[in-house]
Amino acid sequence: MSEQTVALGSEEVVFDVEGMTCASCAMRIERILSKQTGVSTAAVNFAGAEARVAVDLDLIDLASLEAAVGKLGYSITPVAEMEEREPVKEKYAAEAKYQLRNVVGAALLTIPVLVL
Repeated sequence: MSEQTVALGSEEVVFDVEGMTCASCAMRIERILSKQTGVSTAAVNFAGAEARVAVDLDLIDLASLEAAVGKLGYSITPVAEMEEREPVKEKYAAEAKYQLRNVVGAALLTIPVLVL
């Protein structure tokens, strides 16, 4: 946590974000988080699926931030400081396999149509 990014009297909280499909989603979440009372800064990283929020914990609780983002259809969960996080590459390996399976399946189903 650097002194430059966190305002005096606030604490930086890192959240895992689920449900984002594009950079526009990240901007929407960032805008909602920034508008909450007690939040001084918010930065959402689409590629890393995380949000870094500088909050004054005396003015706001984390559950209200989760609820505000939940209304948009996304979910955020706070990450504990000492928690070891799964690398992005490993996190999306299963998703990549699933998408590859879909593409191969679609290609196989398209071949009979092209033959006809």
